[in-house]
Amino acid sequence: MYFNTIYNWKVVAKNSQGGTKSLVASFKTRAQTNQDLIVGKWFFESRLGEPEMSDFEKTSFMLFSSNSGFEIHTYLEDTNDESITSQHHNYTYTILGNNQIELTSGSNAQIWLIQSLTQTELIILADGTTLTLLK
Repeated sequence: MYFNTIYNWKVVAKNSQGGTKSLVASFKTRAQTNQDLIVGKWFFESRLGEPEMSDFEKTSFMLFSSNSGFEIHTYLEDTNDESITSQHHNYTYTILGNNQIELTSGSNAQIWLIQSLTQTELIILADGTTLTLLK
């Protein structure tokens, strides 16, 4: 099934005495929410106002799971252009309203603003930086 879609159906019953048809019935599935859209692996694409990310940095990602788990994996190159893992953090997340993400780790919490969210692009304002991520 797809979100925000109307489905129609009818029943046709047949036996030895002939057939009979029901009236057409329908239902509409619910609209897709930011909670539905955000689940998945999002790769870093750019940081507004900062130098272009290297191909290696673009392997960094955020992972939103359907059970409210959240991970950030960031990768950087060292001065010798060799790859190193910079950070890996685990959080839980909650979508607040339709434009905020609350991240929690232990007793620490932070709020990120969702500026745009589609099937393939997520733009957030996090810690004063606008990040574009791609699925």
